[in-house]
Amino acid sequence: MFSTVVVALAIAGHAESAIDHLQLLQQKMVLAPEKQWKRMRAAEPLNWIHFPKCGSSLVNVIIHMPGFCPVLDNITMSAEIRGPCFLNTWLPQACQQQCNTDYFFCGRPHHPVGNYSRQRGHLVGMFRDPDQRILSGYHDKLPFAGPSNNSDYIKTIVEGVCDLEELARAMSLPKRPILEFAESWKGGMTYQLLAPSDEQPTDPNRRKMTREDAAEAARRVTEGFAFVGITEEWDLSMCLFHKTFGGPCRASDFENTRPTFSGKSAQTYYDTSELMGWHDDIDEVVYTAALKVFHKNLFSLNVSHDTCQECYRSTIHIAHPRDAALAALTIIPLSLRSYYYFGGNGFLPNISVDHADVENHAASHQGFKSWLNFRRDFVTGNWSFEQFCNRLQERMLDPPPCSCSCAPAVSTRLGWGMARSTGRSSLLLRSSTWSASPEGLMKARRPDARSYLDPLSAGCNSTST
Repeated sequence: MFSTVVVALAIAGHAESAIDHLQLLQQKMVLAPEKQWKRMRAAEPLNWIHFPKCGSSLVNVIIHMPGFCPVLDNITMSAEIRGPCFLNTWLPQACQQQCNTDYFFCGRPHHPVGNYSRQRGHLVGMFRDPDQRILSGYHDKLPFAGPSNNSDYIKTIVEGVCDLEELARAMSLPKRPILEFAESWKGGMTYQLLAPSDEQPTDPNRRKMTREDAAEAARRVTEGFAFVGITEEWDLSMCLFHKTFGGPCRASDFENTRPTFSGKSAQTYYDTSELMGWHDDIDEVVYTAALKVFHKNLFSLNVSHDTCQECYRSTIHIAHPRDAALAALTIIPLSLRSYYYFGGNGFLPNISVDHADVENHAASHQGFKSWLNFRRDFVTGNWSFEQFCNRLQERMLDPPPCSCSCAPAVSTRLGWGMARSTGRSSLLLRSSTWSASPEGLMKARRPDARSYLDPLSAGCNSTST
């Protein structure tokens, strides 16, 4: 009798515990939006400190926040659609007319913090490994690495005037030696965090930063930013932004709107041996502080790739231009449902036919060019997901142009391959760690999944059909 009572009490205790746990979860679901709303209200107007080469794409996350820029709700800001200097012209000119400046501060491109005591708590920004940032600036299509006396172009950036003739002239100038350029950009993030609001961080003749400057800049990152993202962790950063402030995740959150070169994504890493041992030890202090804040916020808001699956599933998200374009040309529409998340940074990647012909030997394939046009129509036409699937299904009436099969490379986490299946092509994701299933696709996204097997340059034999 006694044991029966004990068991009954234990069962009742477990049941009560389960009910309490359920109520706690429900309470958290109710409180989460309220906390996000409070964090957003405290941070408004958001002041985006855009360090050069740390992620222009953040602008889309900001302008698509509810109520921020209603007229831009269905617009994606990108170099492909709005021109090579879209931020230079939009921020100082149209932003104040199209956005609510009580929510978002419309500054000029790459403006410094300026009055920190006034801006503290309103700052948001993406931070990047300093050496990677400098290498990205050096290899950028825009002439950051032009001669140090290239004052006309600097003036163009500052004043927000997109003079295409001047831009073309600047782009035709020879680049400075890489170490000379690196020295001129050294401490650039530090400078932008400390400089008066009327200075230009990309000016090669700006004041040099010291370790003391870096320490103060790091303190501002730790204490003054409402949101800190990491470029190398773009996907988690976008999820963290929404976990912090609310708002729905969108495909444009994950799009590289101004890649350094065709096919560039946040998961692309430059070979630092090009710097011959040189290192930006000033911005390293700032970047280390940003990493600490980032990981602290991930922990406090319970943000991880597992907890961000709902955010990821709400987007149609494709990884690498060559892989994604070839895959989407030959995949059945149902396999592109929005819960398939392929990882990487670059929804419908930015790559043009002209650039692809030069830099991607797959682009000479007529089917590939056809896909690029299809993708452009999708972006500019603001199709719904259903329209996308219907258009894609219409395209699948014709047999795919080629089939391809690749074994996964030892050095990569993910391997892409294509094989013919029942008269159509299907996408195969191969890995030594998980199966090629919908569940496997979801597991594919990991922090270290930065490299992808390129079937066009890794021994993949394409055959015409």
